[in-house]
Amino acid sequence: RIASHTFSPKDLVAGDTVLDFVNTVTARDQPQPVDWLSSYAAVIDWAGHSGRFERNTLRRLSLMARKQPGLAEKALDRARRLREAIHVVVSSRIDARKTPKSAIDELEGQWKEACVAARLGLRDGRLEPEHPARSLHLDTLRYVLAMDAVDAIGEFDVARLRRCQGSYCGWLFIDTSKAGRRCWCDMATCGNAAKARRHRGRGRVAD
Repeated sequence: RIASHTFSPKDLVAGDTVLDFVNTVTARDQPQPVDWLSSYAAVIDWAGHSGRFERNTLRRLSLMARKQPGLAEKALDRARRLREAIHVVVSSRIDARKTPKSAIDELEGQWKEACVAARLGLRDGRLEPEHPARSLHLDTLRYVLAMDAVDAIGEFDVARLRRCQGSYCGWLFIDTSKAGRRCWCDMATCGNAAKARRHRGRGRVAD
């Protein structure tokens, strides 16, 4: 189901922008996950917290979306499809199972579209694909995320990819702990909630 949500820094705990984008759906461990990208404005809100996009770019996209609500809705739908394809691909790696071809095809198609729209630019003396501000349009955020996703998925250390074990979560994250035993997306939320449930359970047994 789709639900309105105001994003904050605590919603970006995956250790990677692409995984944080995937985590704009919560309760993936439940029969009815909750999609926080309820509108194109919600995508802008999330992007503003991600640190991946310039504020001026987001302001211009917000204005474009208000002027072209129909096109913004279609761009939102394409962004959701990208997100779900990334989720399937990364989840398949975590679970050590074959990735469905449909997810790879979706990601490949969106990546190719992003590559066509990109231009080569110099950054720190290196040529890199970029999406110039002068060619800004409603799919720009999706293009950047599609290209980031293909790069990131190839570099993820599978041994450090995790799915949160907390209830009503299912977020993906990179375990950067020294011991490599992190179970929750964030100790302050899912971790504490799990500890509280265990404490209540021990209390019931004692009674």
